[in-house]
Amino acid sequence: MSFRSLLNQTATIKRRSATQSTSSGGAKYPVTTVCDAPCRIQMDSSSEASIGGRASATAQGTGYFLFGADIRSGDYIEAGGLAYEVVGPPRNAGGHNHHLEVTLTEARPNL
Repeated sequence: MSFRSLLNQTATIKRRSATQSTSSGGAKYPVTTVCDAPCRIQMDSSSEASIGGRASATAQGTGYFLFGADIRSGDYIEAGGLAYEVVGPPRNAGGHNHHLEVTLTEARPNL
């Protein structure tokens, strides 16, 4: 079985552009779609925390992409109807330019 056949989802990679000022002096972060890339997402863990008396759950996982995919720390990806934020830089898995791995947290971005 090839690695490519294990990438059973397509991720839309979105990236925030440089900050722009709004007319009221606030910050605006335009988002652009970078590309669609084959991937596999595997959720590894979840945790709950109480924030202001409300329970908040967070899930973390790993995203697997073909080597050379245009994905960076801080990007958002959408796959399978869910949104994730890329936490930290992509890792060259095994150091052999075979594939990239990224750490993901489930996100609800206001994109």
